[in-house]
Amino acid sequence: MARNRDEVTNEKRIRRRRGGIRSKVYFTSFSRAYDLLGIQSLPLLLYYFYLENEMGRNFEGDFSVTGRLIFSEVVAGQVLQSGMKPPPGTSNVINYHLEAPEFKMTLPVQPRFSIPISHTVSVSVLVGRKDSNKVARIVNKSVFDYIDRTSYRTLAFDYLDFSPLYPFVSGIRAWISLLFLDDGNDGIIDVFGIVMDFCDAANTKDEVLWLLDLLDWK
Repeated sequence: MARNRDEVTNEKRIRRRRGGIRSKVYFTSFSRAYDLLGIQSLPLLLYYFYLENEMGRNFEGDFSVTGRLIFSEVVAGQVLQSGMKPPPGTSNVINYHLEAPEFKMTLPVQPRFSIPISHTVSVSVLVGRKDSNKVARIVNKSVFDYIDRTSYRTLAFDYLDFSPLYPFVSGIRAWISLLFLDDGNDGIIDVFGIVMDFCDAANTKDEVLWLLDLLDWK
């Protein structure tokens, strides 16, 4: 489970390297065009988060049911953009990460939940537009297959599904991080927050909104 982040994504990076570079160029062009035209991107968004426990053993040693829901939440975009105050006992590494200038969406988890690291946990994220009632997929059942204990995060990613209207935009990922506390138990992570970012191509709020505007809305 604890593989190096570069190892996790290396194969897909190789396959998509050329497309990813092209995507960055085209996405930058789209962003500048939106900025020049003064277009207001997606003013009202709702995000749907789902965390599921795949087949694994629970605390009693029994097999859990595949797809058992661990966490679900519907969150307004304004909430994700308002930042998050870590609980007492949070490591300085997480504090630095949350305070970094790059734009990220954060969601405090209340109440907190614990996950045995032997379990396979997947995440799905949808985003809905309130102006048209359309929905787009950001992450689809991506598995948290990397744990970074130095930064107290476990990570998953998925490639964004863009509209056919933008055939030259591809290879851009959404990253989901579960933030956890160091409670001294190496077998269980105590999750207190969720972070989503698009650091491949978008590091500001406006860039993220422009990026979401290009998704395959249905």
